[in-house]
Amino acid sequence: MGSAAVLALAIFIVDSFTPFGIAIAVLYVVVLLLANQVASRNGLILIAAGCMALTVAGFLLDHGHEHVNEAAFRALISLAANAITTVLLLRGRKVVAALEESEARYRMFLNISSVSFWRLDVSRLNDMFAALRVAGVQDLRQHADDNPEFVLKAMEVTTVADVNDKCVEMFGGKTRDDLIGRSVRDFWPEGKYDVLLGSIGAGFRGDSGFQAEARVRTLDGRELDTLFCMAAPPEIRARGMVLVAHIDISEQVEGRAELSRMQSELAHAARLSMLGEFTASIAHEVNQPLAAIATNGEAGLRWLGRQQPDIAEAQTLLGRIVGDARRAADIIARIRNMATKRTLAKSGQGINAVIEETVLFVRHELKTHGAQLRLDLAPDLPSVLMDRVQIQQVLSNLIVNAVQAMVEHNTPQPRITITSRSEADGHICVTISDNGPGIAPDNRDRLFDSFFTTKSGGMGLGLPISRSIVEAHGGLIAAGNGADCGACFTITLPSTTAAAVAAAG
Repeated sequence: MGSAAVLALAIFIVDSFTPFGIAIAVLYVVVLLLANQVASRNGLILIAAGCMALTVAGFLLDHGHEHVNEAAFRALISLAANAITTVLLLRGRKVVAALEESEARYRMFLNISSVSFWRLDVSRLNDMFAALRVAGVQDLRQHADDNPEFVLKAMEVTTVADVNDKCVEMFGGKTRDDLIGRSVRDFWPEGKYDVLLGSIGAGFRGDSGFQAEARVRTLDGRELDTLFCMAAPPEIRARGMVLVAHIDISEQVEGRAELSRMQSELAHAARLSMLGEFTASIAHEVNQPLAAIATNGEAGLRWLGRQQPDIAEAQTLLGRIVGDARRAADIIARIRNMATKRTLAKSGQGINAVIEETVLFVRHELKTHGAQLRLDLAPDLPSVLMDRVQIQQVLSNLIVNAVQAMVEHNTPQPRITITSRSEADGHICVTISDNGPGIAPDNRDRLFDSFFTTKSGGMGLGLPISRSIVEAHGGLIAAGNGADCGACFTITLPSTTAAAVAAAG
């Protein structure tokens, strides 16, 4: 302020007591500029008013040799210059104040943010880009593959210009100065530059942003998983600046890893469960022919143990035992083929013959529990492309289930009816119904679920396996209650003609 006062006095003396015919008072603008550095807003206004007063005072003093109109004109020019300067300085103060307030808000926002913000100086990197374009480089990644030192050089010339408080905390610094001025290479694990190369490539292409998950290194040697976000609009990059945010996602990455481990463990548990289910299914499927073998063997021993052995009956039973043993072997072979994903041995066969043969397998079960069986088979049905043993397993499972359900509920005069017929669309329909308790409404939607059973000693595998077999043959199996209020299972299989048409279509 002292220098401004001395200068103002000197200007007043020169303006008032020298014969110069120029607007010396215009120099009061310099006084205002000096005062603007230290004076408050009101102080600047007072100084401006003082300078104008000195200008008027200098005009009023006797100029002697000058014409009064010329002196007045110079005084008006000086007053106008001082007034304009004062207005501009006051307005400039408002702009500076607004910028400072904006900068303060920006800094406050950055410092209270939970995100690590960086401002990088990429001016030298821009120069490298310009040189590469002149050299005709278009694919930066290919250039980096051909010149491994390029990435390291690009990292070296990219330096930290500014950071926020969160960045200092996240990267293990004590103050911002611990990070400012360093190259970004200091913050990346050795050799793990793929994400950074992607960011550099985005800058080379002129992209305004880039985002990827990255692994970064702190000053104390720790490694963090972050979401790397680069923002570089063209006008910002042209000034040699790039804004980068690092969001710490270490917990999320660890959570994903833990989830992956859990999924792996669940998959292992599922494989064990499938193995158990597969073992149970083998036991379930093989149980019927083995039971028949035991029953026929016991009966054969009784026939042979008579005082007069009935050789003919024993031979018949032995034949049945052989047949049941072969059926058990066929079941195991089919299950083995299924486990090794081999193609099923299907051939065109008559469904009625398969039904009649199945009845022979389960006749002991029917006879033991006093269940009557009625067959209503339509003649001259088209053949069905099937695996004979598997379809027999489905039929025998449904028949045995019906017998056991009627026995469990003490159904008087238990009766099973099996029908076959041809549908208009070329499919063959087989129905197995009984006069037992029927299917409870609450159980109807769950019958084919694995391990669901209504039998006290059941495993809940027969119906799911049956459905799988029927569907593998291109057919459908449905359950409901029939006219006798008992259970009614319907199997629909495509005939060989219908299967051929479906395959061609």
